[in-house]
Amino acid sequence: MMLTDIEIDDLASLSLHYSYDIVVNALSVVYREYYMYQKTVNNLGGLVSTIIRSEFNNLKKAA
Repeated sequence: MMLTDIEIDDLASLSLHYSYDIVVNALSVVYREYYMYQKTVNNLGGLVSTIIRSEFNNLKKAA
Protein backbone atom coordinates (compact mmCIF):
# COMPACT_ATOMS: atom_id res chain seq x y z
CA MET A 1 0.00 0.00 0.00
CA MET A 2 1.76 3.12 -1.24
CA LEU A 3 0.78 6.43 0.32
CA THR A 4 1.22 9.88 -1.18
CA ASP A 5 2.57 12.80 0.84
CA ILE A 6 -0.92 14.28 1.10
CA GLU A 7 -2.34 11.00 2.45
CA ILE A 8 0.47 10.80 5.02
CA ASP A 9 -0.27 14.38 6.10
CA ASP A 10 -3.98 13.57 6.40
CA LEU A 11 -3.30 10.47 8.51
CA ALA A 12 -0.86 12.36 10.73
CA SER A 13 -3.47 15.06 11.28
CA LEU A 14 -6.09 12.45 12.15
CA SER A 15 -3.62 10.81 14.56
CA LEU A 16 -3.22 14.12 16.39
CA HIS A 17 -6.97 14.68 16.52
CA TYR A 18 -7.99 11.17 17.62
CA SER A 19 -5.05 8.92 18.47
CA TYR A 20 -2.48 6.83 16.66
CA ASP A 21 -4.10 3.52 17.65
CA ILE A 22 -7.55 4.58 16.45
CA VAL A 23 -6.15 5.65 13.07
CA VAL A 24 -4.19 2.41 12.70
CA ASN A 25 -7.33 0.39 13.47
CA ALA A 26 -9.27 2.35 10.84
CA LEU A 27 -6.45 1.80 8.35
CA SER A 28 -6.66 -1.93 8.95
CA VAL A 29 -10.38 -1.76 8.13
CA VAL A 30 -9.56 0.11 4.90
CA TYR A 31 -6.96 -2.49 3.98
CA ARG A 32 -9.23 -5.46 4.72
CA GLU A 33 -12.35 -4.06 3.06
CA TYR A 34 -10.95 -2.01 0.17
CA TYR A 35 -7.36 -2.83 -0.79
CA MET A 36 -7.71 -6.60 -0.45
CA TYR A 37 -10.63 -6.47 -2.89
CA GLN A 38 -8.77 -3.99 -5.14
CA LYS A 39 -11.41 -1.29 -4.71
CA THR A 40 -10.34 2.24 -5.62
CA VAL A 41 -9.87 4.66 -2.74
CA ASN A 42 -9.82 8.28 -3.92
CA ASN A 43 -9.68 10.02 -0.53
CA LEU A 44 -7.94 7.89 2.08
CA GLY A 45 -8.07 10.54 4.81
CA GLY A 46 -11.78 11.08 4.32
CA LEU A 47 -12.48 7.35 4.34
CA VAL A 48 -10.47 6.80 7.52
CA SER A 49 -12.20 9.75 9.16
CA THR A 50 -15.61 8.37 8.19
CA ILE A 51 -14.75 4.94 9.61
CA ILE A 52 -13.56 6.48 12.89
CA ARG A 53 -16.69 8.63 13.26
CA SER A 54 -18.88 5.63 12.46
CA GLU A 55 -17.20 3.56 15.16
CA PHE A 56 -17.62 6.38 17.69
CA ASN A 57 -21.31 6.68 16.80
CA ASN A 58 -21.75 2.93 17.27
CA LEU A 59 -20.12 3.15 20.70
CA LYS A 60 -22.42 6.03 21.68
CA LYS A 61 -25.48 4.01 20.71
CA ALA A 62 -24.28 1.04 22.75
CA ALA A 63 -23.78 3.15 25.88
